[in-house]
Amino acid sequence: MEIRGQRRCTECGQEWSYFDTGEVACPACGSLKSVGRGERKTHTDSAIELDLSPHRQAVDAETDLSAITDGLTTTLRDYIRQRGFLNGGTLQPPDDTLLSAAELLHAVDVLDRRRRPTDEAQLYVTKLLGGADDGHRPAPDSVPSSMTTARGLAYTEVLSRFHQDFTKWVTEESPIMNASAEGANAIRTSDISVHQLRERFSTHLTRSEALQGDIPVETSETLLVIARKLHDGTVNDDIDALETAQMKLDSVRFDSPTTDWLKDISPNQPLVSECPHRSVSSSVVTGGAPWGKIAPMTDEFTITGAVTGVTGLSPAAIQQDTQCLRLFVHKRMYQWPQAILNTNIDM
Repeated sequence: MEIRGQRRCTECGQEWSYFDTGEVACPACGSLKSVGRGERKTHTDSAIELDLSPHRQAVDAETDLSAITDGLTTTLRDYIRQRGFLNGGTLQPPDDTLLSAAELLHAVDVLDRRRRPTDEAQLYVTKLLGGADDGHRPAPDSVPSSMTTARGLAYTEVLSRFHQDFTKWVTEESPIMNASAEGANAIRTSDISVHQLRERFSTHLTRSEALQGDIPVETSETLLVIARKLHDGTVNDDIDALETAQMKLDSVRFDSPTTDWLKDISPNQPLVSECPHRSVSSSVVTGGAPWGKIAPMTDEFTITGAVTGVTGLSPAAIQQDTQCLRLFVHKRMYQWPQAILNTNIDM
C-alpha cells in the first residue's frame, strides 16, 4: 500500500514515523488523530518482531514438540504475513529472521505429518526454534534429508514475495532504474539487463515452487544469494553484485547427485525399471499415460493412473520411493508440458 508514513499528531503536535514504529497512535498522547506529511510511499513491511520464547519455554515444560505446534504455527504465520520488502519506498533484502521463521513453519509441518518422526528431524526443529527469532538457522550442510523440502519451500515462498516487491520497486520507484532520472549510473550504462535477470530469477522460483521445494539445499542457498545480489546491485548501483547474480543464475541446478538418473528418462519408460533406489517389493508402473492423482495416505502414497493400472507403493523404503516418484512426476511435467493439462497432483 502507498501511505504517508511521516505522521503529525493533531492533538499535541508530536511527530513520528509509521514506517519505523508501525503505530497509528501518537507515541506521546495516544491520540489516533494525525495527519500525514510528505509524499506517499509504497510500504509492504511492518515493524512486527518475532518472539518465540514462550514456545521454547513450553517445549522445556512439555518435552514434546507436538504439544506446541498449533500455537507455534499461529505465531509464525502471523509474523510472516505481516512482513514485506518495501519499507517506506525503500527496498529491503531478504533477512535471516524471516527466512528462519518460514523454515521453522515448514519444518514443523513436516514433523507434524510424520507418524514416527526421527530423532534427527526433531532435533533439527528444536535447533530452529532455539534461534529463529534471532535469525539463526542451521548451516546448509547440517540440514537432514528429511528437512530439505522444508528449507526449499521456505526460501521459495519468501523469495517469491521478495521478487514481487522487487519487481514493483525496480519498475516504478527505483531512482537508479528510472530512465528519466538525471545523470548517468553504472547500471544504465552497462550491458547487464536487470529485467532479464529478474525474469530468469522468476523462472527458477516458479520451477522450485512446482517441485514443492524439493530441491538440493545448495540450490536454495544459491537462490538466496541471487536475491540479495539483485538487491545490492539495484539499490547501490553495484555492477559487481549484478554480475555475481548473473553467474549464480547460470549455476542453478535442480538435480542432486541422487536424482541425476532422471535426466535421461523417456516418457514411455516405467519408473520401476529406472529408479535405482526402488525395492523389489515395490511395483509402480507408469507407462506413457498422463498422470492421475497422487494422494497422501498416512505414510504411503496410492496412485491411480489415467490409462495403465498401477499398484500402491510398498511401505518399505517409502521415503526414498516417494522422493523419486515426486521428482519423476515433476520431471515429466517439465519435459512434456502437455501432460500438465491432464495432471492432478496433490502431495
